[in-house]
Amino acid sequence: MPTPRRGLTIAAASGVAFGVVLAARTIIIPSPPPLSEGEEALAAYFADNRTLVLAAGYLTGFIVAFGTWFAAGLRRRLRSGGDGLAGDVAFGSWVVIGAIALVRFAFGSTVAFIPEYDLGVLTFAGTANAIMLSFLWFAYALLVFATAYAAWHSKVFPLWHTFASSLVVIFYLVAASGVMVRTGSLAPNGSVATAGIWVTAAWTGITGLLLLTRPRIDLDE
Repeated sequence: MPTPRRGLTIAAASGVAFGVVLAARTIIIPSPPPLSEGEEALAAYFADNRTLVLAAGYLTGFIVAFGTWFAAGLRRRLRSGGDGLAGDVAFGSWVVIGAIALVRFAFGSTVAFIPEYDLGVLTFAGTANAIMLSFLWFAYALLVFATAYAAWHSKVFPLWHTFASSLVVIFYLVAASGVMVRTGSLAPNGSVATAGIWVTAAWTGITGLLLLTRPRIDLDE
């Protein structure tokens, strides 16, 4: 029968795996063109990267699965410090993230599956894909904030991680402003969004590793 410690080990490994697969997907699969380049650029992107777009959807399934294991372990760690509400908020945020991620890549996979598509449909799918990424940052900000809030009071994570998480929350809120911007680095699929993916991979992987450490509340007893 799995022990609580073994469960946290699986959650920690899942957090690291999440970061690795997310980073690999970012490296291997080209980002869509900026929305400002128009439907012709989107059509060329899907025509030239059809197989890679489908692969992105496949890898997203693994990312969501690993993320769910990680979020469950994170919830347990936060609740162990006495802040059950923050743990529930963090896990609930992940449910929202996973749902948006699956829908977002379902749009891309659907377009990639269709040999001939209407440019209007393509524009809608590409725009929806980009806008949903901006909304993802709100959910990630809530997840990381819940983690930092609980850790600040209960010491379930090191103080440096709490401060770093606070900076990550600010970054996510800035990235989320892309929902109002069509061009430039803050656009939904601009350079800030790309940086956000790397920040997410790093934060999740590091937090996953920290699930293997004993919180200070235990060491102080």
